[in-house]
Amino acid sequence: MAEMTEKINIWDNITGASFIAASMYNWRIWMGQDFNFEKFRDTYLTPLNEYASTIICPRQCGYCELGNRRIVEMKDGSFEAICDEMCGKEFVIDRQETLYYTIKESTLVLAIAKVMGITPYTAKLEKPDSSWKVGSINVKGENVQVFLMLKWQDRYLLELIFNLNRIMHDKYVLLGTKQSIISHGLTDLLHDGGGTFIPLNETLDFNDDAELELIRPFSWEKLLLSQEALNEEPENIFRKCGDAWEVRFDGGEKFLLTGVDTGARYLHYLLNNPDGVLTAFEIINKFSLEPANIMELDLLDDPDDFLSGYTVGSSPNLTSIPIADRQAIKKYRSELKLLYEEKEKAVSSGNNVKAVQMQKEIEAITRALKASCGPTGQLRYMHDSGTKAANALRNAINRTIDKISLHDIAFAEHLKASIKCGRVPSYAAEPLLSWSTNM
Repeated sequence: MAEMTEKINIWDNITGASFIAASMYNWRIWMGQDFNFEKFRDTYLTPLNEYASTIICPRQCGYCELGNRRIVEMKDGSFEAICDEMCGKEFVIDRQETLYYTIKESTLVLAIAKVMGITPYTAKLEKPDSSWKVGSINVKGENVQVFLMLKWQDRYLLELIFNLNRIMHDKYVLLGTKQSIISHGLTDLLHDGGGTFIPLNETLDFNDDAELELIRPFSWEKLLLSQEALNEEPENIFRKCGDAWEVRFDGGEKFLLTGVDTGARYLHYLLNNPDGVLTAFEIINKFSLEPANIMELDLLDDPDDFLSGYTVGSSPNLTSIPIADRQAIKKYRSELKLLYEEKEKAVSSGNNVKAVQMQKEIEAITRALKASCGPTGQLRYMHDSGTKAANALRNAINRTIDKISLHDIAFAEHLKASIKCGRVPSYAAEPLLSWSTNM
């Protein structure tokens, strides 16, 4: 028996779900064969104590009345789906497949709230059969209330929007199954009350594992704020501006920082990469304006250039302890080979997430190899460049913080408390602040 396999957007079927129910067979057809229907049913549907007298015709041949087949109980107690126009094309159907199911609204509301980043508050509004209050979202410090409407008739939407405009004194959001449920006149009424309508069928969908997920990038700020508000300066800024640095902290006055460019570059990296794993030496090597200054930390600090071609006997001021022995280096190279193979397999199979992870591991081991031996295979030995680099970076940052304190004491104190120097510096503010750092 050939059945329909096309999966249509579930929101088309959820629309008006509280007015009507559908048989489990119909829900299954709507969701498609490659869908985890049992999980969807157990999570989002609730059965009613009633059975359907018709189901969707799986052939959609055009003979069945309104595209449906009648359910007929046979003498032996079994049930069949009958096509009145095509004798002999009936099929046996399990009685449970004809049981009516409708949407479990409270569970669906919580799932929508989770995916869309809404702080949930599932208390019903004035009319229990009209809508749900989903919760609220925070947009630049302002709480905006979010409501949901599953009903599609104009009279229910009109009543809801009228009540919202009456009780709400600021902007709010109304979620609906699809754009077509709200007419032009209702849209005007909604906007007059400061409301914004979001069609869920353009925002969310169920994946094959019956989990809700976003189907396009979504930003509350872009949706609810005017272009003027979006263009407002961020509260926290640390970015290059010509020969100076443009700085702002916690919404305070902006100022230009000059005369401490090296330390500012180190700070810029730390603010922009709070989870960064670069060592102090790597940061200095990457961001210092004058690479020659790095050499002054220790003539042997640059593992790619200065140690190349030297052995322990000809290199001055080194201890006799290698960074990694021959066995460790051999293991590094073996792991590197396996990682490249794993990455190629991930790329060929389309597993981009795994490919990115493999690349990160490849880069980490490559750094370890470069630090352990030169390009011709000679071992490299431990020295105190890490401590010297950490001290140099700390001094440069402290000079920058001292200069910042002349303009903004609060920002200087924030940096003193949250910048952790050492061999692996970090920015560890609690809570972590968002910074505009584009150069």
